[in-house]
Amino acid sequence: FVVNKIFYMLPLVIIWLGLDIIFICSIFEHDPSNIAWIFIPFFVIQFIPIFLWFYNVLNSSKRWINTRYIITDYRVIIKNGFVNSYRTIFYKDIANVFLSASFIDKILGVGDIRLDVMGSISDGSGDTTLLDIANCKDVFDKLQEIIMNNQNDVQYSDELDSDKSSDEDKI
Repeated sequence: FVVNKIFYMLPLVIIWLGLDIIFICSIFEHDPSNIAWIFIPFFVIQFIPIFLWFYNVLNSSKRWINTRYIITDYRVIIKNGFVNSYRTIFYKDIANVFLSASFIDKILGVGDIRLDVMGSISDGSGDTTLLDIANCKDVFDKLQEIIMNNQNDVQYSDELDSDKSSDEDKI
């Protein structure tokens, strides 16, 4: 999880930082007078993407400590975030399950399992995604099996209930 956050946007940050350093050095080399100091506020603003990336990397370790995925017989519970937030997803509400692995995920041997929840709009931020799961293929297969069994149980119990009501109507 933390390594994924480090490598996410790292190439862009390195290029951005390199170009900024080259530009800063060229300004101070050609104009060592006091006018070069006028550019300092500009460069503080210019470094904001780098600061944001650095903050995201530092923040990710705290978020990883708080992240837990609990798979029960009837639901998936996702606990995550810098401050603890909980999301409960019942199997009857899950429309689809997706397995994905980025290039970095494949190198690290992990994957992401996204739950497509009916009536919910997910932006991929993690509220319905199990991030960086080891043995993701096994977990994915088991989760699909549990969801299928649970949804079939709900469907058949509804059919039995409707059969009971129709029998009662006849009496």
